[in-house]
Amino acid sequence: MAMASRCPDCTAAYEVFVIPGTERDVPDWNALCDRALSFLRELTLGYTWHLEGPKLRPSLCAAPPSFFPRDSMAVDHLFGTTWYGDSVEDAWLLVWALRTMTGESARDATVFGCELAARVWDDDGDFMLIESAEHLPSWLQPDTSVNRMFLRAGRCAVLCDDAEKGAGAPKAGLELGDALSSLARDPLECSRGTKRYSILVTSAIDRRLAGQPDRSLRGHQHTCVCLLPRRAALALSRRPQGIAQAVHAFFYRGPEGMKKLRSLNRTTKEEEKAEAIHKGVFCTGEKNANDFVLRRLKMNRTHYAQLMQQEFDAPACAMPALPSRRSPLRLAADLGTKVACGLELFYSQNSAVKEAGSDIDGVAWQNFRGRLEGYGYFEGEIEGSRRRRELERAARAAFAKARGGGGGGGGADGDFDAAFHGEERIAMMAECLGAAREPLGSEVLASLEGCDVSSGDGDSWLYGGDDLLARAAGSGGGAGTEQVLRHFGDFVSHVSGHEGAEVPRGGGLDFGADLDPEAFFGEVAKAVGLSAEEFERQCGNGVSAYFSSEDSGSESDGEGLDRAEREFELVEGVDSDDDSDDDDDGAFARAYDEALEEELAGTEAGRVGGGGGVVLDFADRSGGSGAEGGDRAIDREVEAIESILTSVKLQDGLPGPATNLMGMLGVPVPREELARQQQEGEDRNQ
Repeated sequence: MAMASRCPDCTAAYEVFVIPGTERDVPDWNALCDRALSFLRELTLGYTWHLEGPKLRPSLCAAPPSFFPRDSMAVDHLFGTTWYGDSVEDAWLLVWALRTMTGESARDATVFGCELAARVWDDDGDFMLIESAEHLPSWLQPDTSVNRMFLRAGRCAVLCDDAEKGAGAPKAGLELGDALSSLARDPLECSRGTKRYSILVTSAIDRRLAGQPDRSLRGHQHTCVCLLPRRAALALSRRPQGIAQAVHAFFYRGPEGMKKLRSLNRTTKEEEKAEAIHKGVFCTGEKNANDFVLRRLKMNRTHYAQLMQQEFDAPACAMPALPSRRSPLRLAADLGTKVACGLELFYSQNSAVKEAGSDIDGVAWQNFRGRLEGYGYFEGEIEGSRRRRELERAARAAFAKARGGGGGGGGADGDFDAAFHGEERIAMMAECLGAAREPLGSEVLASLEGCDVSSGDGDSWLYGGDDLLARAAGSGGGAGTEQVLRHFGDFVSHVSGHEGAEVPRGGGLDFGADLDPEAFFGEVAKAVGLSAEEFERQCGNGVSAYFSSEDSGSESDGEGLDRAEREFELVEGVDSDDDSDDDDDGAFARAYDEALEEELAGTEAGRVGGGGGVVLDFADRSGGSGAEGGDRAIDREVEAIESILTSVKLQDGLPGPATNLMGMLGVPVPREELARQQQEGEDRNQ
């Protein structure tokens, strides 16, 4: 199966498929795309996206970009991307909207004329599987999860049918056609594994999406008051989503952007003679108070955080002078200046025909230039230098040529960016042009009503990060978490000597965390070459063979299972604790001993101890009782202590595994005795 290349950073990609056998007629993909897109936008109405909302296109009309799975081209479908930037909440709201759409298509076949299934991923991969990782089988890894995770009928579907056909754990993902055929089956006919893990993953995603869409519409939006030039206020009143474009252009402006802003409405002597003045559209140097208006702007919380994060020395063309810091208008004027400058930069980046002779999309060009900077194309040249301008001019020409000649390429990422990122950009540019042409004395500008400067939302959420972290640390382990943080801080602040870092001599490192025996011995099993099947056999019901039922506590069968696990048991009529524990407890220990002896063969550590073998015997071979068994236990402890001391002696007291272990146990290293013995040995050698 052809795997896709990595998705661009901070980008959610998604595909919508028609489940085979559910369509009444041959789908009209353009009509289906319009209905699906309208449905998604209606679900998220009122939400201000970080930059762009959901977008869909039929694969029949345009080939997906290179980071989409190649096998998707064999099946007609809808595809799209959303760049969510710093707002991860956008990605999860998109998951909720796609899941709701698949549920509606299953409940009412007349809405879309068929039943839909969807999948979504980002640059981290299938982030829904990452969110529910603790509920997944061990064999489900990134290389085996291809085409296994879908949204269908308002729930998550994890396809594991091939894992129960007697061939062992799957070694690869599914073909897309086979996956869609599995989705077309009645859910009651699916395998036990598919039903089990679908229920578990659905439960995990339900917890992540709890409160949607109100959580995003109310908890992730912020309304603030901005003092704006009237032209800027007019453009944003006609296109409220344009605030995303303005904040994006301001936040990523760079030195060239600041140079552009400071050059507005300024002229040199040569320009005065040629009557060439760089006039602004929104930052025109207004000085009259009537040219500004207080407006309430609704934005994403990440937008507000980005505006508040940067200190900005406003150019005179945007605001004559900011009010004093004690003035109630100070914050509104500061925010309004940044928004107006962002609109000005957005307009200048997208309105003019560039030097290369083609209108270059702002977002696509910024992404292209960012990739070039990552490759070292600009040779470390400072923006504005002659060499930098030459390199950028050549890059613009190559970019414009690729965009202009890619019409028949089918699937070029440049064409994809032009089609998708351009929609919101073009709509906002239309409003900017309309506001730019509006006469200053017109009734339209004069009719913009102001608002009370104190009518915005409070921003205490922006400054409560420390309290949230403290509460999260308390809920995640209380004093244990604080102790871990304290020990970690001590370790970082400790100055190491020339011999390297070592555990403090005081020892006593108690992190307040319990060892997960299954995870620990799973890693050990990999190290000694024990197969996953044999390890599973050794750990019958999920607990290492080294731990008896008495050691594992006296919990009842139902305790420890979450709600999703109980739901699966009710559906299947089984108990997850019914698995038998049928195996030889010593197989793993013997394998470990053999690997350890082979590793230490011929070394100094392998020659110490009784009988010339390895001193430590990890298998429990006592088998006895009473005094005899107790004596053997004491002998093993004595041998273990002798081995540790021998290791310390062989290390000459220098930092190493044995000294670190002694430090953790709180046992001081006898450095003086070691030094004395070392000196006596040197004297005898002389």
